[in-house]
Amino acid sequence: MGAVGAAITANPIGAAFAIGGAILGRIGMKKKRREEARRRERERKHALVAQRQLVGSVDAIRAEYAERAGFRREGYDLQQSQGLLNYGMDRQQADSSIGQSNLAYGGANKAREQLDMSFQNEYKGRQLEYKEGFSALERSYESDLRGVQTGLLNLQATAAQRGYKIPGVSVNTESNIGGLS
Repeated sequence: MGAVGAAITANPIGAAFAIGGAILGRIGMKKKRREEARRRERERKHALVAQRQLVGSVDAIRAEYAERAGFRREGYDLQQSQGLLNYGMDRQQADSSIGQSNLAYGGANKAREQLDMSFQNEYKGRQLEYKEGFSALERSYESDLRGVQTGLLNLQATAAQRGYKIPGVSVNTESNIGGLS
């Protein structure tokens, strides 16, 4: 008889408790593992729902910024049209004034040049304002897309920490909403 057999023979009640404890411990551990597996599966399902919602939000973000870019383009076009209309009226009024006042040829040309220069400066100013606003719109767009990407990465990190897996998904965070039409 080995050492185990000798211990059982010497103290059968203690051996019975040890064997019973081992059996109960094994049953308890199985139950704990099943509960942990259920918890991980519940969390995984919630993470997958959150992941689908984040990915689904990208289309809404893209649509929103495409619409905002369109509004910005329309606003720019309107400003430019109004600027051209104003320039045409100012030019016509200047030509009329020059004709009525019989300005010398050099003075008339100088007045026209100043009017043209003024229009060009206004045009460039509107163009610069548009580019600046569009640049800010693109930065905001990219920031929103990066926020979605960060959320997806956080979900994956949490899944890895908590012991379950979700598929890796990424979002293209480059903006492409165009510029001047």
